[in-house]
Amino acid sequence: MVAHEHNLFWEFHDLLFKNYKELNREKIIALGNELGISSSELEKSFTNEYILLKIQKDIMDAKQAGVRGVPKVFINGMALKERTLKAFQIEIDKALTKQAK
Repeated sequence: MVAHEHNLFWEFHDLLFKNYKELNREKIIALGNELGISSSELEKSFTNEYILLKIQKDIMDAKQAGVRGVPKVFINGMALKERTLKAFQIEIDKALTKQAK
């Protein structure tokens, strides 16, 4: 949320994913600092009730959908087991055909 407020959402997103094996509170703050986000703003985000509730909801939704890792792809609520372009196209075509009926 803090990165979004600074119009740096995707930059922060990319840094987090690039460094995902090293993430902890200090690393997240350091990465935010690299983008010009202050440590105090980042610290506040760790205890922001709205953010914490949003994360909890995302985790709950993922568990209900059977997500055990990321990335996970769904088409019309159905999880794709095969994540290839061909499999995507087949399932999308099926969904479009079903919807057209």
